[in-house]
Amino acid sequence: GAGERNHAGSGNGGAGGGLVLLRGNTLTGNGGIRANGGVGEDGDDDGTPYDGAGGGGAGGVILMRFAGAVNCNNVLANGGAGGNNTSYAGYDWTPGGGAGGGRLYVQGTSIEASCARQSNGGAAGTNAGNTYGAAAGTAGSKENRKAQRETAAAERQQKLARRRPLLKEATQL
Repeated sequence: GAGERNHAGSGNGGAGGGLVLLRGNTLTGNGGIRANGGVGEDGDDDGTPYDGAGGGGAGGVILMRFAGAVNCNNVLANGGAGGNNTSYAGYDWTPGGGAGGGRLYVQGTSIEASCARQSNGGAAGTNAGNTYGAAAGTAGSKENRKAQRETAAAERQQKLARRRPLLKEATQL
C-alpha cells in the first residue's frame, strides 16, 4: 500500500493497519479490536493522464496476551481493497491490488467463540469489472494459545499422576 501517483491527482496506496498490543488479566466486553489496512485510492481524471489506482494497505498485527479468559466481539486485521479505475482516451488504466491480511496472536485461559478472529486479504480493484491482472491479497495468520499458567499447571498435574503409582508401590514394600 505504499504506492503513490505519478501523473494523476490521486491513486495513493492505502495505509497499513498498524500494531495493537494488549496485555492483562482478562478481557471482557462487546467491542472490537481492529488493525485493518486502508483502501487504495481510485484513479481519477484531472486533465492529466491516468495512473494505476492505489493498492490496499496491509492488515496490521494484533498481539493479545491475557492470564485469564478472553471475551470480546471481534479481532480484525484485514487487508485493504485495491482502488478502482476507469478507461480514458482509449486506455484501460489499471486498478490497484488488494493487500494481505495481518497477523493475530491471542492467548488466554479460554477464548470465547463470540470473539471472532479474522485476517482476510483485500479484494483487487476493478476497471469496468476487469482486474487487468490486479490480484486480491492473501489471508494473514491467526494463532490461539492457552495461557501458559494453565498449561504449566496441567503439566504439573500430569507429572504428579505419573509418580503416584510409583509412590504407592514404594510405601507397600
